[in-house]
Amino acid sequence: MISTISTSTIQTALIRSMQTAQRDFVSAQVEVQTGQYADVALQLGNRTAIPLSLSHDISQIESILLTNKSASARLAATQDALASVLSSTQILFDGLAAAKGSSQAVALASQSAKVTLGSIVSALNTAVAGQHIFSGLNADRPPFSQGGGIPAGAEMDAAFLSHFGFAKSDPAAASITPAAFNNFVQLEVEPLFMGAGWGTAVSSASDDVITSLIGSSDVAETSVSANEASVRQGLFSASLAANFLDTPLNLAAKAAIVDLSLQQSSASISGLAALQGKVGFIQQRLTDADAGLSARRDLFAGMADGLTSVDPHEAAIRLNALLAKLETSYALTQKIQRLSILDYLG
Repeated sequence: MISTISTSTIQTALIRSMQTAQRDFVSAQVEVQTGQYADVALQLGNRTAIPLSLSHDISQIESILLTNKSASARLAATQDALASVLSSTQILFDGLAAAKGSSQAVALASQSAKVTLGSIVSALNTAVAGQHIFSGLNADRPPFSQGGGIPAGAEMDAAFLSHFGFAKSDPAAASITPAAFNNFVQLEVEPLFMGAGWGTAVSSASDDVITSLIGSSDVAETSVSANEASVRQGLFSASLAANFLDTPLNLAAKAAIVDLSLQQSSASISGLAALQGKVGFIQQRLTDADAGLSARRDLFAGMADGLTSVDPHEAAIRLNALLAKLETSYALTQKIQRLSILDYLG
């Protein structure tokens, strides 16, 4: 029995074959161009979730690395600002140390205190990308007034008037003894800088600082608050000297001011150096965390790439084979379409 196959049947079969080859050809083109499977789910089956999970982990790591980059910039600026504050405080200390013994030396120390006070406040008001680095969580505003005045100057003047009964500029100030002035500072001035008055009269920074997730489970404080004791002591020293050394107070009372300011500036210098060390330690933690995160990211990327990558040589061969198959199918289809029974009738 002779079976027959029509040209229509052959043509339909060829068209279906071409459609399949075309789909495979598109997939092969994608794989050659990207180096990745065109259909990862088809290739990996029940392992499809693995590269997705790795991709999620990589995204999380890159997010932490981006946060760490911002934290590193903030801490670098903090170190620079602390170095400036420390230098200014050292200059203040040196000027005060040379102030004893003459009215001229005291006058020079008074001017030095005002200049260094401005430098200290300016450094502590440093902002990075619009965020004030010494304001703690209140980073949208500077920790200290930018009006150029002496921090808590108005409060100190009001306290002086209330305590002694006359203004600091009154000639009667010359009658104040060192003991009386020391008592005034202890009762009225020190609380403004080292007590509860700091947050209302001097600083708008918060005690709480910025914390960052610097590793998978590692959290670190990545900012410094202007409310640190060493910062308070430095401003206490400079503000006290700047506000009272150029008044009619007698030389003995001014010597008491110098002594008080020296004590506070000395303590500030030690504290600022320790604070720099603390920031440096956090910077090293960030560097180590970045190195570990980068290594993990590269490892996960390699694992994901190993699951989804194609052999470029094999993909190119398959693409060429599909191209040849398509060209052959097109040629055969054209020939079949031109066949006619009339060609075989006598």
